Amino acid sequence: MKFRFVDAAADEVEEAVSYSRINFGLGDEINIAIKAAIREITADPFRFSKRRDGFRVFNLPRFPYRLFFQPDVETGTVVFYAVAHTSRRPNYWKSRI
Repeated sequence: MKFRFVDAAADEVEEAVSYSRINFGLGDEINIAIKAAIREITADPFRFSKRRDGFRVFNLPRFPYRLFFQPDVETGTVVFYAVAHTSRRPNYWKSRI
């Protein structure tokens, strides 16, 4: 499947990479982890369980981030709505729907 990020989620990717680079020297590693997550999700997005709110979630290994997404069967696209830090403002991103 193809994929796309809503604008705010794309910004969150950049923020996560920048934050990890500046504070921990791990910018390249988190970028690689996000790309690997995208490949895994787009290969079979339906293997990830659907939450009550209709979103699916991928927990990024080694980093405190979750990718919230929904596959769109009609367009063959996975839409990413958030790259959310696990310790900050739960559900803040739901207004992006």
